[in-house]
Amino acid sequence: MRFLKSSIMAAALLPFTWFNNAHAVLVDTELSLVIDISSSIDAGEFVLQRDGYANAFRDASVQAAISALTNGIAVAAFPFALTGAQATPWFHLQNAADAEAFATAIDAIPDEDVVGTNIASGVDVALASMLSNDFEGTKLVIDVSTDGVQNVFRPGLPCPISDPPTALEVEACLAAFDAAIHGARDDAAAAGAFINALAIFDPASAAEYLAELEALLGGLPPGFPTTLEEYLMENLITGPDAFVLPTQFDDSFTDFVVSKILAEIEPEEPPTPTPTPEPSTLLILLTAMAGLLLRNPKKLSA
Repeated sequence: MRFLKSSIMAAALLPFTWFNNAHAVLVDTELSLVIDISSSIDAGEFVLQRDGYANAFRDASVQAAISALTNGIAVAAFPFALTGAQATPWFHLQNAADAEAFATAIDAIPDEDVVGTNIASGVDVALASMLSNDFEGTKLVIDVSTDGVQNVFRPGLPCPISDPPTALEVEACLAAFDAAIHGARDDAAAAGAFINALAIFDPASAAEYLAELEALLGGLPPGFPTTLEEYLMENLITGPDAFVLPTQFDDSFTDFVVSKILAEIEPEEPPTPTPTPEPSTLLILLTAMAGLLLRNPKKLSA
């Protein structure tokens, strides 16, 4: 049963929501693709990620899975960097031709060079769009793809710090970032939506910044996540069948997206992750600190 449009969160949209419910198109799943396009993802990686999602909807197994559903799926794309935005309208996919049309829409998403990784805003925008679209899904899924962690406040504002920052400033900013992503996750959960994640590990960025971070922090908080996968598991995903898949920007990226989408529209079992080298604990903190270290925002942003 879908809880989204009857939740307390929808109170401000009740008149419009009531109208939508009365005229909504029934689908098996509503799927929001929340895709990281922040400046830590270079032009080549952006193309690989965008093509991975587009090609996944051109994949024969995905098209067959969609065609086998009773009512198809509704899907839209929501890129995020400093804030989230809706990049495509909602598509109703029932067959291969519909999936190809949506893949073409993904192809048109432009690259941007924006500092900041605001996963919370991407989730917020996707959830708000689900509240007000023209579909009624049996299941609501927010599909997040990111190579970093939350590093700005939820509205997209940076955390004010000194140069260099003090330990107290760093702790306060990290707590604010946690509050932002937790708030978005909890709002989605209250609305009855699942959140799954694709953790994109970039090993090339690790060694360059570890020495600086180690000198800056002099240690890590107890229980700090040791991998990007662990961070997303602890702070973002929600739902009884929610999962994180670890991957990298390489030729296998489309295969991981296909596996993820199949698991989301055929929910019997979550996908089995393929082991992927993960960053050290300090690399995770590096990504979180991206919004704090302002000397070179392009270089240090995720």
